[in-house]
Amino acid sequence: MNNLLLILFLGLGIKLSAQVNLVPNPSFEDFNICPDNSGQIANCFGWYSPTTGTPDYYNTCSPNIFSAIPTNTQGFQNPHTGNAYSGIGVMSTPSDFREYLQCNLTSELLPQKYYCISYYVSVNENYINYFIKNIDCYFSNIAINDFINFYPVLNYTPQFTNSQIITDSIAWTKVEGLYLAQEERSI
Repeated sequence: MNNLLLILFLGLGIKLSAQVNLVPNPSFEDFNICPDNSGQIANCFGWYSPTTGTPDYYNTCSPNIFSAIPTNTQGFQNPHTGNAYSGIGVMSTPSDFREYLQCNLTSELLPQKYYCISYYVSVNENYINYFIKNIDCYFSNIAINDFINFYPVLNYTPQFTNSQIITDSIAWTKVEGLYLAQEERSI
């Protein structure tokens, strides 16, 4: 069944579970190199960008203002758990672009089984006049990639959607729900 998880959101601590968490490195704790600038999600084990977008990786080990915790160029935010979190741009004007996070699940989802999905989102305090919603998940049996277009908007319909408007830039807002896994399908 679906092997990959694509998640779209800003600032995260995530948990996907059906008794066991299937998301590797869900709090972004494990890394090969401490981030020393923005756009370094590749330093975090198990997570990567499926596009030319550059998701950020923040960790308390970083002395750099672009990737430090709790204060960095995006504002002030403690991790929801542990010592790290990730951040993505969900929209930018005047040109509309997105950043995405992707990881391989540790095991396949079983068809017709329910999975609890939960993750935490926080709005960037530099943009508190803006709100976010539709921070969703897309499951696929193949890796998603678009490295041709500059910061593309991916045209996939998420199977797990969240229409909650998230406004909190101080605390983390929990997004959660149930997902009924479907039969494997081609994309």
